Amino acid sequence: MSGGEFFTRVAWKVVHENMSPKEAMDAVALKSSSWIQAQVQKGIKKYLEATDPSKPLFKEEFVDDLAMTSMARLWDVGKTEPIKVGKASPTEGTLPSSVYIILKYMDSYEEAVKANAMVGGDNASRAIAVGMVLGAYHGIEGIP
Repeated sequence: MSGGEFFTRVAWKVVHENMSPKEAMDAVALKSSSWIQAQVQKGIKKYLEATDPSKPLFKEEFVDDLAMTSMARLWDVGKTEPIKVGKASPTEGTLPSSVYIILKYMDSYEEAVKANAMVGGDNASRAIAVGMVLGAYHGIEGIP
């Protein structure tokens, strides 16, 4: 199952089964490939770390940027310096980063969209998942 299919199924469960985004992600992940499960768990783990006041990441000014970059592996694109894929286009970057943003900003569609844009990287790909899931969760009333 691809990342797009994963988030589509999550949004469906939010709307049609009245689940929270976290409940829906857990339910869909259970029926997903082990690779998708690993990406979802990576995002959940980083969300928990970034929101735990006892962890150093919580205290960082640019916590979201650092959280997403820290989930990445180096991606050799043939340039002089490899980039990290945490904020880049591959599903292994956008899926856990989208999970992270959805969980961290679940209570505010507006804050989620702002945080996603501020991190940069492939925020357009993440915006599809974030907007779809949190739009389903908050409904039209939650979108300013």
